Amino acid sequence: MQNDEVSPSDPGSRDPLLDPSERGDQAAAVDPTAARLPRRAWPLVVAAGLLAGLAGFAGGEYAAKVFAPSLDLPPGIRGDREKAPAEHFRRLIESEFRTAIASHGTFGALLGLALGAAGGLARRSARAALTSAVIGLPLGAAAGALSASLLVPFYNAHHSAPSPENATEEFFLAMGTHGGIWAAIGGVAGLALGLGLGGRRSALALVGGVLGALLATVLYELGSPVMFPQQKTFQPLGPIPELRLFGHLATALLVAAGALWAATNLSVRRPPPAVSS
Repeated sequence: MQNDEVSPSDPGSRDPLLDPSERGDQAAAVDPTAARLPRRAWPLVVAAGLLAGLAGFAGGEYAAKVFAPSLDLPPGIRGDREKAPAEHFRRLIESEFRTAIASHGTFGALLGLALGAAGGLARRSARAALTSAVIGLPLGAAAGALSASLLVPFYNAHHSAPSPENATEEFFLAMGTHGGIWAAIGGVAGLALGLGLGGRRSALALVGGVLGALLATVLYELGSPVMFPQQKTFQPLGPIPELRLFGHLATALLVAAGALWAATNLSVRRPPPAVSS
């Protein structure tokens, strides 16, 4: 009876993402994760990032409505010139905090779900797609919600009204807040993508996801004041839907592209085994 099993020593059997024509070339490769991905990987992953960005934006807009601050004050302070504005401000801060947690948690969950599924589908493995998506969803939700719950209060504690004197401090405070939240989401989404792709790509894709999120942060901080000069672009959540959509799409697309690029082009080289004489 003919044995159809692939020998473990065959280097081409180590990476399920390789096209058949590429398996022979991998025999001499030191690191099998550095192999080229099939062409279908890029459109799948980018489309997944785009869909996650749009869905995350929609989820954030819904959260903003759910957690909108109530303007109905108790009769005891309704006419008080000091207590009424203070209560309105407290409710506004609480609303923004809850909205940020729900919005970024939803965005992280959807991006982890989408990129995890795309990674598995790229190598035509329904099992890998399902497993990676199931892992990416809760981890992405936790990354987005926890990072927002830590960084938004930090921003509120250190933020002051922008002026020429503190413009630099406010810029880096906003960049640190956005960058910290998006990097946490991007790292988990990249990890989910790497798990879906298989091989040893998980750590590389995680690094790429973080780098993509940081690049999106720079693009957002520099581009949003140009596109929306009258808006408070430094806030953790943009004050208008167009600004929030820009942040979601920039992050989702650059995280997807960065994670896939890293999984394709980066590798941890190991020294070749010593040849005994």
